[in-house]
Amino acid sequence: ITTLGRNGSDLSATLVGAAIGADEVQIWSDTDGVMSADPSIVKAAKSIPTMRFDEAAELAFFGSRVLHPATLLPAIGANISVRVLNTNRPDHPGTVIEAAPEPKSNPVTSIAYKEGQTVLVITEPRMFEQVGFLARFFEVLARHHVVVDLVATSEVSVSVTTHDREALERSLPDLQPLGRVEVHGGKTILAVVGRHIQHTQG
Repeated sequence: ITTLGRNGSDLSATLVGAAIGADEVQIWSDTDGVMSADPSIVKAAKSIPTMRFDEAAELAFFGSRVLHPATLLPAIGANISVRVLNTNRPDHPGTVIEAAPEPKSNPVTSIAYKEGQTVLVITEPRMFEQVGFLARFFEVLARHHVVVDLVATSEVSVSVTTHDREALERSLPDLQPLGRVEVHGGKTILAVVGRHIQHTQG
């Protein structure tokens, strides 16, 4: 735990799997693989039979508790399938995560959420077509080690979310000269992840 952090055993498994050239790495959890939503909130959540590496990584980043995002990196590098299985129901096929699974018709794979977010909004009308504004903005955040989870921009404002309120607070004095600063706490990111979602109307 000290070296690898939460889900360190999962990362250890994919590191070893990549090193020995395994065909598949199995991750045993307490759910029937990766689910279409958090089953503790959505009772009708279903197990996803197959999914791509990038879908699983997005879900892990945006709050799915089954896998840590770093778990997939060795498997992606070595192109090894990762199968997520349920310790309490070993006969269930679970979810196979791989580079190129069979195509599916449903554009939405799963929904995840990331709680405890703080939203920072900087509004500055003079940033319209101003070269280097975003570079200065992100340089301040980087200097104060603010990890940004999500970014949205318009012609006169930029909004970011972070889970580290303390680091964000440290950056505020350096952000004030850039424009009007607003901070909103207690927010949640809701992420809808899918294979072709960006090409699907509605």
